[in-house]
Amino acid sequence: KIDRSFNVACISGAIYSVMKRVSDMLYKETPDIGINIDPLYTGDIALDLRQHRYDLCIAHVPTNDPALECVPLASERMVVVYDKSHPRLGESITLQEYLAEKHVVHSMWNTEDSPLMKNSKYAQKRKVARKAPGPFEMLDMVKGTDLVCISQESVIEKFGLSQEFQVSPLPFESDLGIEYLVWHKSRNSDMAHAWFRNKIIDASQKKPQWGFN
Repeated sequence: KIDRSFNVACISGAIYSVMKRVSDMLYKETPDIGINIDPLYTGDIALDLRQHRYDLCIAHVPTNDPALECVPLASERMVVVYDKSHPRLGESITLQEYLAEKHVVHSMWNTEDSPLMKNSKYAQKRKVARKAPGPFEMLDMVKGTDLVCISQESVIEKFGLSQEFQVSPLPFESDLGIEYLVWHKSRNSDMAHAWFRNKIIDASQKKPQWGFN
């Protein structure tokens, strides 16, 4: 019997990082707590949070909505990823090369932007050739081509993809990889809600441990 479930709208990268760690943590500590995760595809997240369609969301960018609370989670390291046999790129990529190559970017619902275009001028300058709904779809489009993409390094490590892809540090300074936990202020006094969001904050600060542990 599941005693209580929490609904989270989540950017795709966080599903494989912080929410995976939350899931593992709670499966050990409180196995009767349910977690329902949906992609963050919504036209009005403030409305969805206020009406309790979602308890929380994890987003790429902070919100300025006065009805919402927003706290940054620990940063995930972002890297440039391309096929091992890329005809022009070696073990690392320069800014000039990054801007010259064609990119696969993360698509978003109801907008032409990708999440990273909102918080990096160099992400905005990319030559966008393809869009895909999540990290694995992006990597699949990159594989066997001369396309490149930006991904969380933890996704490459977790799924053992380093033999197929070359990983290079971002060739520019940025705050890419910071995720934000957002909820409606009406939930501040909800003790169960506070407990769950603190679990997410704690999990974001833990070093990933892959597999069952």
